Amino acid sequence: MRKKGENTYFIDKDDESELARLIVQDNAYNTLLALLPKEFEPPPEARILDLACGPGGWALQVSRELPELSVIGVDLSEQMIMYARAQAHVRNLKTQFRIMDILQLPWEDFPDQSFDFVNARFLTSLVPGQLLPKLYQECWRVLHSGGILRYTEGVGISAPTAPATQKLALYANEAAYKAGLSFSPYDMGTSAVTAQILKRIGFQNLSFTPYVIDLSPGSLMHRPMKENWYMSIGLLKPFLLRMKVSSEEEIDCLQEDFAREWDDVNFCGLYYLCSVAAIKP
Repeated sequence: MRKKGENTYFIDKDDESELARLIVQDNAYNTLLALLPKEFEPPPEARILDLACGPGGWALQVSRELPELSVIGVDLSEQMIMYARAQAHVRNLKTQFRIMDILQLPWEDFPDQSFDFVNARFLTSLVPGQLLPKLYQECWRVLHSGGILRYTEGVGISAPTAPATQKLALYANEAAYKAGLSFSPYDMGTSAVTAQILKRIGFQNLSFTPYVIDLSPGSLMHRPMKENWYMSIGLLKPFLLRMKVSSEEEIDCLQEDFAREWDDVNFCGLYYLCSVAAIKP
């Protein structure tokens, strides 16, 4: 049984380096992913909930572009929430940020049908697979009729000229599976399983938005994705060692090789993501 406040995130949530990495990640994905799904036409003063918001990059961007909306971001990390609140303050945004454990169900702070849109990204890193149905059932509870849930997750990477990058991805997939965070040792993405769960709960009109990111040198996302993942390797090392998928020496060597591969002019790669949006009838 999971204890209240227990950290299931596979990186130390209070590590300052993780805050720095998530800022890089937010900036990268916010330039690429659609801010809101095309199915969501916000009513006046719509209420939006951002789950596991981290440093608040997505929630803050929504408030900047659509200041008439009410946006609440929640995260278990006090450090993340304090940073997000500071960003909202200096930008004079009305975005709210709360410390909250999204796996402590039900969400006592939020009554039934209190939101028009629930956003979630990259939950595989912290939500055990067995808890996904209960989590999405809670999203159903807090959504108005006609409200939308959107979940975005990475699917995988193809880097045929970069064996260290590929091996690190395999180790991360295997470790997540061993920790009960995913459903396959070969694929960390949970978008397909999420779609199945949402249908069973009663969500309708599911839509899928695929994204393909060019990682090659000179591309828009080459530098930010390299920086994001290079930082991830060091932060993930304790988790990989705990799951016994590799040795410390091998991980250190792979991190060095990773940097060399991405600096090579012949490096090429694609990264795949998928957003699943569904409507509560």
